[in-house]
Amino acid sequence: ENLPSAVQQDLVLLLTEFLYLPWREARRAAKAATEGGEGAAGSGSQGPPMSQGGSTQAAVATAKAEEAQSSFLRALVSEVFTERLLARVGVWKGITPGCAPEWEFPQLAGSYLSREDLGHPALAFVRVATHLLALDGRVSEQVALLRRQLLKLLHVSEFGTDAEFREMCQPFVLPDVICIFCNDCRDLDLTRDEALAQHDWRCRSCRQPLDTASLERRLVAMLRAEAAAYQTQDLACVKCKQVTSGHLRSLCGLCGGGLVNTRRPEATQRRLVVYRNLARFHGFRVLAELASWLLGDAPEGEEDLEGTTGGGEGR
Repeated sequence: ENLPSAVQQDLVLLLTEFLYLPWREARRAAKAATEGGEGAAGSGSQGPPMSQGGSTQAAVATAKAEEAQSSFLRALVSEVFTERLLARVGVWKGITPGCAPEWEFPQLAGSYLSREDLGHPALAFVRVATHLLALDGRVSEQVALLRRQLLKLLHVSEFGTDAEFREMCQPFVLPDVICIFCNDCRDLDLTRDEALAQHDWRCRSCRQPLDTASLERRLVAMLRAEAAAYQTQDLACVKCKQVTSGHLRSLCGLCGGGLVNTRRPEATQRRLVVYRNLARFHGFRVLAELASWLLGDAPEGEEDLEGTTGGGEGR
């Protein structure tokens, strides 16, 4: 969902084939091994007892199925997927990002990467596709070779920061959300929940609307607490790593080293961006204004809040 719609279908098709075709091949191999074992048992040859023979036959069938699946996977990636993706990415690399709506990165609740970090849609597709394929250790070598070829086609260094996989959706779990109708209590992932992505703020148990006003107040309080924690954070010495005890010191009182923040500004800024995008997506006006003010953005306009807050009924 975080990729441009023009490449989403290709990614879904790629992963579907990667999961289904090897499974089908394994079933065929297991069936052939089972039928072969039954034929040998029915030939009248002296063999092990029925229980022992059945377990041995099942183990042989499983081993042959796994072997067939692994070899099929390696051939699938090195031959079929490599040829297809090289052709696809070769066409996509000539597309200008944002030239059409289907080539724009969607701004979802958990989006936090800048346009520079997202890069070209073809490069984003390569990062995501190769990362997901490499999760299967049986084809790690084939996927590494495929990744190298695709990055070379895009003129991107294999070991550069642009080629590194980055999570495109930051999770944001709000704990202990209680329905005022049925007292159902559960954690809500405000950026990845499929129902919330459709602005469906109804309780999963009784289907009554949640009180989104109270949820926004909780989020505002959490954001204020995070901002206060950053502004009142400790300073640590770059040399001895000790936390300074004074409030107006510019150097460490123990070794004279410089002082640095204990909280990274980049991480805090990324967290604020998630708050802002989450608020814009779900239509939380106060939260959006506060997050934008902390980030130093322009004041939020009414047109920027695209969320319908399906829970507006609960306000």
